[in-house]
Amino acid sequence: MTVESDQAKQLTKLRKLLIDHFDLQDLKDLCFFALDIDFDSLGGGNHKPEKVRELISYMKNRLLLPELVEAAAEARPNVTWPVFQPSTMPVLVDNSDSKSELSDFSPVPTGFTDLDRLLGGLRKGELILVAARPAMGKSSLVTTFALVAARRYHKRVAFFRYRCLLSSWLNES
Repeated sequence: MTVESDQAKQLTKLRKLLIDHFDLQDLKDLCFFALDIDFDSLGGGNHKPEKVRELISYMKNRLLLPELVEAAAEARPNVTWPVFQPSTMPVLVDNSDSKSELSDFSPVPTGFTDLDRLLGGLRKGELILVAARPAMGKSSLVTTFALVAARRYHKRVAFFRYRCLLSSWLNES
């Protein structure tokens, strides 16, 4: 059994358990109080199965499935919930020869686990603006994003700096 098929089974089990053990108001409370999510902004209208699917997708894309299960288990402790391990994000150096595959719509990890948990990775079509005072590490941070995307995931990246000559940027990096 592959990791992907095992995770798909776990996701299906999680979806079924949430549908069976929570009504819409319980799901709304879980989102608001335990997960700090605006339930009404999730897709799916007022149909519980669609809302549950959207909630799982939202949490999965942000690498927060363990937090969803933890909150559900706290609310329904007598249910046997599936276990999702915290995601391990890629490191900048990859010694394997295999190309990591991502679909065109998959978020690309930044290389920083905590940041990926907050942002859910970088998505196609996004423009990311990083701003801070001088000498705070903006260029190093963005260079790491670009290197992870380019080396690990074979993605094309563009890096723009305001008010900076290319030669001075190359000397700094």
